[in-house]
Amino acid sequence: MATFMVERYLPGADAEQAAAAERLAKQVALHLRAEGGTVRHLRSLFVPQDEQCFVLFQATSAHALAETIQRAGIAYERITEVIDLSAEDLTRSGRADTVNQDSC
Repeated sequence: MATFMVERYLPGADAEQAAAAERLAKQVALHLRAEGGTVRHLRSLFVPQDEQCFVLFQATSAHALAETIQRAGIAYERITEVIDLSAEDLTRSGRADTVNQDSC
């Protein structure tokens, strides 16, 4: 599975609201895994100054992840394949995969 970053814009959100968004992302991934899905939530980062949240997932593809989070009603700006420098992604080679909200 590849690692993807979901960029979310959370206007006016504070740390508590960002934490609620984090819990939702975790619940979606757990629910899908229980159903045999292949999306795994890794972690989230919230940048209060920019009102942005960056959520890392593992999934089979950006499109599969996009479909998953859209079904859950989670708004996002884009999904980009990333290399997690703290993981073993460094050993794998492949192309970057990006999906904008508009392209789904």
